[in-house]
Amino acid sequence: VPRAKHARTLHLSGDRGAALPLFEALMARMPGPEASTPDASTVREDFGERLAAEGRPELGIPLLRAALAGFQQKANFEFDQRRCRRNLGDALARAGQMAEARRVLALSLTDYEAHDPPASQPLAAARERWARLLLDLGDLPQAQVQFQQVVAAAANKTWAHVSLAHAGLARVALAQGELQAALQHSADALAGWQALTGFRDVRMQAYLWRVRAAVLAAAGDGAGAQALRDQAEAAARRTDAPGSPTVTQPLFLGL
Repeated sequence: VPRAKHARTLHLSGDRGAALPLFEALMARMPGPEASTPDASTVREDFGERLAAEGRPELGIPLLRAALAGFQQKANFEFDQRRCRRNLGDALARAGQMAEARRVLALSLTDYEAHDPPASQPLAAARERWARLLLDLGDLPQAQVQFQQVVAAAANKTWAHVSLAHAGLARVALAQGELQAALQHSADALAGWQALTGFRDVRMQAYLWRVRAAVLAAAGDGAGAQALRDQAEAAARRTDAPGSPTVTQPLFLGL
């Protein structure tokens, strides 16, 4: 497990060239699914979640399903089940399996709400991911409510998921034609990232750049928008799989 966490840390920092061989070496020594252990589930979850994050969710989903099944065999791994279910829902959404993603992420959020304090970081992460799914499904009013709740409830306003929630509010405002609100929220998202404390994935910063670029383009600042898009694409080429939409789709807005 320490080696898996080291590989995950490398991947979060953007060094997939160093992280992926470490994950693959761990997987080569993995027991079969029928011999699942908590450590094996952790390795599968970490690798599966990172594969999804870099743009290969179809490879991550089977690992995340196996990890969740492993955690469910043990009564004292409820927190791990919640986290793994959220990661599975994220991967399903990235793969376009939206109906199952909605079911899994809704279950994850309900579970977090039942067990975690309202101001906690895990709940903020789960709620932001749920809100982003609602946004992608076109439910702007509910997405807005959920993003606002993340910003309002988080115990620490410098968490990454607060910045992501501001970016989500910027996307909602942009879709509703509220340009000033979109400008403010996208600026708040980037300012929050500069003051960030705690968990981070470098890919989140490129997402904030993409959102700000979309807002600047709508505001008529084509040059500023293109500069940020170029910056985000260059970052994605370093951190993401070559086939990821962050690399192949210049106007992609997702994380």
